Parts: sequence; C-alpha cells; structure tokens
Amino acid sequence: MTFLLTLLLAFFYYWLLEGLLGATLGKKMAGIQVVDMNGGPCRLRQSLIRNLLRIVDFLILYLVGFFIAVFSRYRQRLGDHIAHTAVVEKTGGTIVLLISVLIWLALLCGSFWETYQIHRCAKLINQE
Repeated sequence: MTFLLTLLLAFFYYWLLEGLLGATLGKKMAGIQVVDMNGGPCRLRQSLIRNLLRIVDFLILYLVGFFIAVFSRYRQRLGDHIAHTAVVEKTGGTIVLLISVLIWLALLCGSFWETYQIHRCAKLINQE
C-alpha cells in the first residue's frame, strides 16, 4: 500500500510541476526545463502523456529511454516524442535557484524528521 501511494505521489509531483511550472525542483536546480517542441511552455496534457510513458522508458533500468534518447535528434525519450516535448537548458536566475534549493532542503529535512518520528513511535510501541 505504501509503495503504491509513493508511486502515485511521485507521478503527481512530476506531472503537476512539469505541467504547471515546466520543471520539478531538481530540474530547476539543474537549469533545465520541459517545453513543447515550439518552445512554448509544457502543458498539463503534454506532461501527463510524458510522465505516463515513464513506465515504458523505465523498462530494463531506463535502458529503453536511454537508447531512444541517444538516437533521437533532440535527445528525447519516448514520452517526449509522443507528447511533443523536449528538455532544454533554461537559466532561471540566482533567485529561482536559491528558492528551489531552499524548498528542496526543507522537504529533505521534513522527510528526515518524519522518518525519525515514525522510528521513535515504533520503538515505543515495541517497548510496551
């Protein structure tokens, strides 16, 4: 159940952030962005298609996506080809980078804190 919930949350993370903002936090920090093939912003529908096809790209530890991208003119994986999107370099500026890193660090610290709390509760339950 936890595994399925994690997959669902990850899917929504990629789908919504790429569809609404053009990039996930990691993409923002790396200075890249998802755009449509005309250079416009990636739309939610394109992001949905792109991210649903991660399942196919992921086959054999992402080798399918890797080989499709290697032989693609614009280095697109299968999801990009079908959604008519591409990942391009996009300098967002120092402020955007700083905000992205701070959000990422806050999420990371929150994850560690919640993991600690779960472990602590489990330990207390086992002691009873």
